[in-house]
Amino acid sequence: MIIFGSILALLAIGAFSGGTAGGGMFFLIFAGVVFAIAFSRNHGLFIKTASGDVRAMEGDEKVLETVKQAIERAATMRG
Repeated sequence: MIIFGSILALLAIGAFSGGTAGGGMFFLIFAGVVFAIAFSRNHGLFIKTASGDVRAMEGDEKVLETVKQAIERAATMRG
């Protein structure tokens, strides 16, 4: 994703230097969206099962850590 965003940023610079401000703005905005997605801090909680991994939740890392610890405590108490 970062490489794709860099390519879009270079295309924006090329479009601005070529005199097409509209094309430059398009590539610049598109590059910003790609970088925002690439650097987002969204984490996921995966549960391993016999049939494969399942993405159970998405969200903040701290919230997911407390959910993970609660699941682990419940599984330990159950035996």
